[in-house]
Amino acid sequence: PVVGAPAPAPVARPTVTKVNVKPGKKNADVRTYQKELRRVVGAGVAAKLNPGGATGYFGKETRALTRWVQINKLGAKRGTPGADGVPGAKTFKVLKLHTK
Repeated sequence: PVVGAPAPAPVARPTVTKVNVKPGKKNADVRTYQKELRRVVGAGVAAKLNPGGATGYFGKETRALTRWVQINKLGAKRGTPGADGVPGAKTFKVLKLHTK
């Protein structure tokens, strides 16, 4: 940064409606959620668990990515309710997604 230069503007994070982001749903909020999941898990994990990409459908691939985040980023134990593949407040927060 240059001394005296204005600070860069903060990056605006996407907003999703929580009730739209759950297994079985297909919509733009799910697509946004999937893009953020893929950003957080990295290309290698995304390619392995979600080869279909951000389709907008919350199916088994999205659930697997969500479970990966819950276990590897949030510390949930495999097989517990905290690692069920269904996003909650902590999952949205680690993805830096705003919710309404």
